[in-house]
Amino acid sequence: MNEDSSMWKTLKRLTKDEPVDPEQIGVDSRFTLLSHYELVMPGTYSIDPSTGNKVWSEPALVLVVSVDHPDWSSSQQRKLFYGLSRSFFSSGIDPSDEDRLKLMTAASPILKMNIEGIENSDLPDSLPKTKFVMT
Repeated sequence: MNEDSSMWKTLKRLTKDEPVDPEQIGVDSRFTLLSHYELVMPGTYSIDPSTGNKVWSEPALVLVVSVDHPDWSSSQQRKLFYGLSRSFFSSGIDPSDEDRLKLMTAASPILKMNIEGIENSDLPDSLPKTKFVMT
């Protein structure tokens, strides 16, 4: 797979911001976590060997989690991005409530690890750096 980070785009926001219980994730209860879901078009593609054309990936469900802590300055606040490809949706071409739950469940252990290592430069902290999960 190749990637063109400029081609990542949000197709639509699916939910409004909702609080996430930090204890559910397994982190300090003083963290403030807000999440929402978006349908996005990833900027990843493969080259069709017969034509040489770029074949763009399918849309994905992305969980966006805003992370804040009372001991942090505003520059330390982060947004983390976790994705589920359309091929893993439970049914149809649009993500369902079940798919959102599946993504949150699969992303929670990674989210905990990312929050604990928030200063790490390898965080999925932008749409092109979305961490895709397998379910």
